[in-house]
Amino acid sequence: MREFNVDIDKLNNHNLNLIDKKGFVYPSNADISSLSEEEKSFPTEVADFTNEELLNKMAVFTALYASVSVNEAISMAEVAGYERELEITKSQVMQLSNLSKVTDKRQEAAADKSVISVQEKLTVAESKLKLFAALRASYEKYISLFSRALTSKLEERKLQ
Repeated sequence: MREFNVDIDKLNNHNLNLIDKKGFVYPSNADISSLSEEEKSFPTEVADFTNEELLNKMAVFTALYASVSVNEAISMAEVAGYERELEITKSQVMQLSNLSKVTDKRQEAAADKSVISVQEKLTVAESKLKLFAALRASYEKYISLFSRALTSKLEERKLQ
């Protein structure tokens, strides 16, 4: 029996190379890191922003959104890979068990060092995925806020 095995790092690198070959672009980590903290800050007051400031903030937050979306997709692949690895590892431990009851085999697998190691990696990957999802949602909300503020300013200008 051949075991299903995918190297997640190789898969993610393959997919990123595929994106590059297709001509798609997204902000690199260097692009995002080069933005000043002020540019990336989450403003609480946008009413006094000029149209240019709103457009610039929209551009920055759209870049942040694009970058975090790619990182979220990479994290999704990591989570899927660790979920599969956990399933295989548990199965292997249960198959090698000398115990007769399935519930006892499951308990033995849950306490196995190799299973615990994969569970730890999965927990870290899931946490990272949740963080990226939260950031993406936050950037999306700010992009909408900037867009609404800009639209409001343009509508006000029409009325004058």
